[in-house]
Amino acid sequence: MNPTATSIKLTNCAKTFADGTQALKPLNLTVKAGETIVLLGPSGCGKTTLLRIIAGLEATDQGGEIYFNQQNMTSIAIEKRNIGMVFQSYALFPNMSVAQNIVYGLKIRKLKPQAIKRRLDEMLEMMQIEALAHRRIDQLSGGQRQRVALARAIAVRPNLLLLDEPLTALDASLRDRLRSEISELLQKLGITSIYVTHDQSEAMALADRIVVMDKGRIVQIGSPYDIYHRPKNEFVANFVGNVNHHPNVFDANYLTLFRPEDVEIVEPTKGDFEAKIISVLFLGDKSRLTLDCGFKKSIYVDTTLRQNFKTGMKISMHVEAERLIKLKTTDNGPATVKES
Repeated sequence: MNPTATSIKLTNCAKTFADGTQALKPLNLTVKAGETIVLLGPSGCGKTTLLRIIAGLEATDQGGEIYFNQQNMTSIAIEKRNIGMVFQSYALFPNMSVAQNIVYGLKIRKLKPQAIKRRLDEMLEMMQIEALAHRRIDQLSGGQRQRVALARAIAVRPNLLLLDEPLTALDASLRDRLRSEISELLQKLGITSIYVTHDQSEAMALADRIVVMDKGRIVQIGSPYDIYHRPKNEFVANFVGNVNHHPNVFDANYLTLFRPEDVEIVEPTKGDFEAKIISVLFLGDKSRLTLDCGFKKSIYVDTTLRQNFKTGMKISMHVEAERLIKLKTTDNGPATVKES
């Protein structure tokens, strides 16, 4: 772990705007030094507002407090928080070259020219953009701009790195590649990082822990494995990946769910239920089947079987008991996970 990495503690932080809109309900959150936390949720859930409060770009409502390494930072200005930030728009200076963008923060901090040159060379090599040093920003591709934005944020050696949807503007293949690069970079640097996204695949790939948010609240915090396989309520189960409602009702007090990849296609005598194929989507490494089980909702199955599935075929399915997700239903709120 980076010895300068910062732990973070938020207590009773909320945000109400001037028009009375409460973007963030009061919440508590602790981030360990060197940890990568991903704030995951749909648009408008409050994740970017939370990130901006941590950065000092927004003030928390009265009563909220922010601590970096046990130091109260609630009233400390953003420029004194030693934070690196990467935005969706990258916010690069178009009138400057790549090199000038990267060293901008170093010059503001009044580092000596020799130190600035060493840091610039280090960042150019780390991001594999040495050949771009003297190019203008408008001469760069989206992926190149993203690397420059990361280099600029990291060059100042921040105690905390904040990233707000930095890959959203990129095409899918480039986004996947850069996601892997960012994951390796964060592990190498050991900087405490908070990453905002609405993309669950991005969250799974990058996070030590995921903070799932909905309607201004934190609804679950856990490892990617736990968030995916042990969702605490129906919202998390549906938002993080695909989920099916089991057609058999085992207990009226519980919803029974399962993931499409957890279905085994079996002989009719060994199945839990039968279904007719409505559609087949061939994805190369797997086939995604949409099935009619005679209930209100279709069932989705991801299978790696090398079988030529056809619309109208009937198949039988089995799901192992340990793969089922059981959520307790209540009259006053969403279904929540069954305690074992």
